[in-house]
Amino acid sequence: MALRISLPSRNTMANALAPTYNTGLIEIYSSPQPAALTGNPGAAVLLGTCTFSGVAFAGSNTTTNGTLTGNPISSDTNADNNGTVAWFRVRNSNNANTLSDGTAGIVGGGADLQFDNTTIVSGGIIAITGFTLTVPE
Repeated sequence: MALRISLPSRNTMANALAPTYNTGLIEIYSSPQPAALTGNPGAAVLLGTCTFSGVAFAGSNTTTNGTLTGNPISSDTNADNNGTVAWFRVRNSNNANTLSDGTAGIVGGGADLQFDNTTIVSGGIIAITGFTLTVPE
């Protein structure tokens, strides 16, 4: 049987993670995604960077079913490069630590971070309208 985590424990874990995302950076990349979370992006091209607000998630102790719901995220109003979104990396505010990464793709495609248009144009806008963080069961 696989390890399972109780709902109260998942909520506690999510609430403990929440402050690490405050004013964090969401870097959007083209492929390929590195195998390791902290791996060098290698050939992947940085398309742009969006920023979490001062308080990334809607207050402490507001976790529901192990999930935190993000506060508004600042858009990148001047994308760095042309490309197709493939993955993202979240770094803390001083860009020193990688907090998480995941797949990125079109809405409905099952990616961790979904966009209504996956084609990024240099100088264009990259907007993220919502972000949730879930501690798995």
